[in-house]
Amino acid sequence: MECGLPLQLSHAVNIQTYGLSAILKIPCSNTNCGQMNHVPTGKKHGRVWDANTKLAAAMVHSGVGERQVNSLLSTLNIPAVCHKTLSRRQKEIGAAVNFVAQDSTERALKEEIDLTEKNREKDGLIVSVDAGWQKRGSGRSYDSLSGHSSMIGTLSGKIVNFSTRSKSCHICRKGDAAKISQGLKALSHHPFGDHSQCMSSWCRFLANPKEKYHSLPHGKALSDIQLQGTIYNMMETYAANSEKLATLGSTQGNESFNRLVASKAPKANHYSSSCSLKYRVAASVLQKNEGHRYVMHVNRRLGLSPGYFTERLAKIRDLQHKKRKAIATSFKAKQKRRLLKSKRQQGNATQEVREGITYAEGVNFEVIQPTDVQEIPPPTSQPSLEALPGKEHESQDEVIFDIEATGLARTSHILQISAIQQGKQFNEYILPKRPISKKAEEITGITMNGVKMYHNNKEVFPVSIRVGLSRFIDFLNKDSCKKSVITGHNILSYDIPVLLNALNNCEIANSFSDAVIGLCDTLQLFKAAHPGLKSYSQVNLYQHFLEEEYAAHDALQDVVALNRLINHVNPNPEMKQKLTYSFESFIKRLNFNEEAKIKILSLSPLTDSKAVSKGMCHTIAYSGLAFEHLKLAFNRNGQQGVMDVLTEEVNGKARVTRSKKVVDSISDYFQCKASEI
Repeated sequence: MECGLPLQLSHAVNIQTYGLSAILKIPCSNTNCGQMNHVPTGKKHGRVWDANTKLAAAMVHSGVGERQVNSLLSTLNIPAVCHKTLSRRQKEIGAAVNFVAQDSTERALKEEIDLTEKNREKDGLIVSVDAGWQKRGSGRSYDSLSGHSSMIGTLSGKIVNFSTRSKSCHICRKGDAAKISQGLKALSHHPFGDHSQCMSSWCRFLANPKEKYHSLPHGKALSDIQLQGTIYNMMETYAANSEKLATLGSTQGNESFNRLVASKAPKANHYSSSCSLKYRVAASVLQKNEGHRYVMHVNRRLGLSPGYFTERLAKIRDLQHKKRKAIATSFKAKQKRRLLKSKRQQGNATQEVREGITYAEGVNFEVIQPTDVQEIPPPTSQPSLEALPGKEHESQDEVIFDIEATGLARTSHILQISAIQQGKQFNEYILPKRPISKKAEEITGITMNGVKMYHNNKEVFPVSIRVGLSRFIDFLNKDSCKKSVITGHNILSYDIPVLLNALNNCEIANSFSDAVIGLCDTLQLFKAAHPGLKSYSQVNLYQHFLEEEYAAHDALQDVVALNRLINHVNPNPEMKQKLTYSFESFIKRLNFNEEAKIKILSLSPLTDSKAVSKGMCHTIAYSGLAFEHLKLAFNRNGQQGVMDVLTEEVNGKARVTRSKKVVDSISDYFQCKASEI
């Protein structure tokens, strides 16, 4: 205000609300001034009002949510706060709460360690651990979608760590006793292939006799005469009481009311020793009968104003309730609920089979075998090769690389290592510790005569594998400021795996990893850049583009030729960058493949007995399962255990397969082995 006169609250002409805070628009009463003043009702930090942040903190502290907060505000005739505002502010204070909680547990852990060192002679902390769930259950009904766990030190009595986890119709014949009786009698014949008493409204076989039974073994009708007789006698009893069955109702409304009472009188709070519980139950009755408008009725009974904001929020809530109810009672919504429930049950069953025994009564006194607690690993998938970022690719040195070896196996010994980096050449012959195959001698021209090595009948002077690899790493490290991108033809499938095998045997793989950042396979590069060629071998590519030949299968000549070929063709930089993979991602993929090969070998009893094909064995292994895991699943829950593990859902697909034939075949194998013992 410019004139200095005090403002009057009664002169306010408008108010702009921001949650619990607001800006009052008050004009100056001085007619010569008339300035419009914007007066805030609270403090702000940045663009955020303090009151809204504190409201979110109060929400978390008191254990209520957006609906409870706005119900309270509207009952007091205070404008409700937008749920988006509360959500944003809750996230704001949530980060601070997490930080302070983490700091508190770290200090508590240090205190527990100090107390342990002072009061105990032995090393190790003694703590108590327990978990809780947001859904109450008993027996086997422990299927809450979220839970929490805490670890408390025995000496300090403080929480030293904590964690939370979260997972995200028949045709109605009610009232028709005759049709209920007919339907019940038909149920004793329908599963056994007799549809003479069925009705077209629910039996598909009347329209198509070739239909399959989706809920019966192998989709075929039952054939047990004794079972049919038992079912017939049971259904006759129900059919005789069809008049009573026709008038049966549902307690779903009662369950809904019980939930409403629980929301107004939470189970965690004690209201039974006062009149409070009676009031809350009465309010629940009113809300179920009258909707949220009952608050206005109560106000009028007491001679109070109903409240504009109270009435507005009540109408919104009642409208939302009607919409939710209409959606929830639709066939599509019911179908979705059944599907979600089925997925949860399937997930729970799979977890029980995979985890084994995780908790048992009197666990200290039971003899628990290692196989009882051994966990079947979760689903895995082959790691993808990640492209090296463009900036990193451009700033690194490219090294053209090739090797010659004693054979085609990934465990072959290296005979020659060659490389070119910025015009500088590297070439070393390596003394192998295993014989060179005849095929390798013919291709490379490298032979051994005692301890002497010859290349194309000319003596060369090899070094040990450790010396040769160390010199190669030194060659890569000449420019200590840059890491190298190794480029070669078919190196991802052969050269690099053979090289890494040698590096691991010499225990210097880490030094190589420090010098290399990426890999580029020119076989993939030329296939992508020049599709449709008859052959992509380096010899044919060189002849195709340069129209001449070179002395192939000499590692040094190969890298010189490849360097010349790349410079001549000059591949698209963007394409080359996309096909240059990070060395780290390649190592992850290589290690995964090696582990999968071990699992494939363990599954050989299944392939040898023709229980599964080699292709299915490959799929099982790459999902993370070995023979012992399938055996564990069968021992824990028989055929169903095998099915639960193989059909576990991963991104909408089965972990291995949903084929009942495969499940039956594997189960039959373990059943036969069990009967032989």
